[in-house]
Amino acid sequence: MDSDAIISTSNEYNFTTDDTQTANVTLVSCSTCNRKFFPNRLVIHEKICKNKRKPQVFDIHAMRIRGTVMEKFKTQIKTEDKPIVKEVQCPTCSRTFNPEAAGRHIPICAKKVFKSSIDDNQYEYFKVTHH
Repeated sequence: MDSDAIISTSNEYNFTTDDTQTANVTLVSCSTCNRKFFPNRLVIHEKICKNKRKPQVFDIHAMRIRGTVMEKFKTQIKTEDKPIVKEVQCPTCSRTFNPEAAGRHIPICAKKVFKSSIDDNQYEYFKVTHH
C-alpha cells in the first residue's frame, strides 16, 4: 500500500494524485490466475501466484458418504470393470443399438421402410401372398 494513500473507515481507497495518474494505465493479466493488475504490481503478484497451490474443489457427495456403508459400495463400483458392449448398426436407418435392442429394432425398421416404399395395393398383395 502506498504511504501517500489514506484508508477511510468505510473500506474505500482514497487515491492520491500519483495513484490517479496510474489509473489510466492498462491493466495486465496474470499468466497463472488471469486476474488483472497494474504493470508495476504484476511482477510481485506473479511470483506469489506461481508458488500457490491450486484450490481443491470441495466434493459434498464424498463428504456425505464418508464413514457410511455407501463409501465401501461406491469404491466397489469404481473398481469393477464393466464389459464393453459392441453396438450394432441398423442397415436401414444407420442408428446404433445394443445387440438386444437391435434384434427388436432392425426388423421393425426394415418393415416400415418397405411399407413406405410401395403403395397400399402392392403391400396388400405382398401381405396375402407371402404370409
